[in-house]
Amino acid sequence: MLIVMKIHKEIAIGSIVASALIAVLVVLLVENARPAHLVTKEIKQNEALSTNYNASSTKARATDERDRNVSKVITYSFNKTSDNILPIDKRDSISSWDFTPASGVATTSIQNKIVAFSREIGSGKYPNYAVYIQIAQEYEMLGDGHSAYRFYILAIKDSPQNGLAFNNLGNLMTKLGAYNTANNAYAKSVELKPSIKLYWLSYLNFLSVHEKSSKETARVFAEAMSATDNATDIRIARAQWEESIGNITKAISDWRAVRLVVGEEQQKAIDLKIESLQHKQ
Repeated sequence: MLIVMKIHKEIAIGSIVASALIAVLVVLLVENARPAHLVTKEIKQNEALSTNYNASSTKARATDERDRNVSKVITYSFNKTSDNILPIDKRDSISSWDFTPASGVATTSIQNKIVAFSREIGSGKYPNYAVYIQIAQEYEMLGDGHSAYRFYILAIKDSPQNGLAFNNLGNLMTKLGAYNTANNAYAKSVELKPSIKLYWLSYLNFLSVHEKSSKETARVFAEAMSATDNATDIRIARAQWEESIGNITKAISDWRAVRLVVGEEQQKAIDLKIESLQHKQ
């Protein structure tokens, strides 16, 4: 009976790991432009777990050994990982690396996920880069900023050419109030992957809140428009920023450009928005 329960537990953990990692892998797929059907095939293969009695007994011993090895690998990696990959900007002062966990967080459940994800490091099922990022995100859920930071750094060490870890570090540093470091992280993410709108939108949202009136913000918006071929989402973000700093004429111009490429219902909403802006002129 205990063995059956253990098998069911392993299957449940495997499902949790696969589901959470898929979200990270989708972003990595966009970064690396890999065919979707190949990733889907790999994920399905990786989700397959054996429930054979003898195999599960052997797997349990192998899992225990892997847990010990994972602990050694993570400890070694932390000791060898330099914060110089993304150092905390000297202008920033982080009073505490801890913050309030997300509402409704089940601490034990997340800790179990972290253990499960850790078992995937070096397993070959998923890229270590994706696993490190997922673990970092789980630590963020717990409000453990320092552990999240270290795992994002491990992800960058593993795949320094990808932008997702830098984007997520920007989000993390914003939570911690390290705004200059956040700016550096966002800037690096778009430098590495300038064609990915998600990274630009994260950066632009940050600048619109924390560097609203800076000349650099206008420059970054211009770069984002150029890099994404005047993407509609980027133009909407710019229109909202322009309104916030009082550039009503430019905001109206951007909304009119957006209106040309959206559906009828959205056009009606934009017409109301433009009318509202015209009253502010």
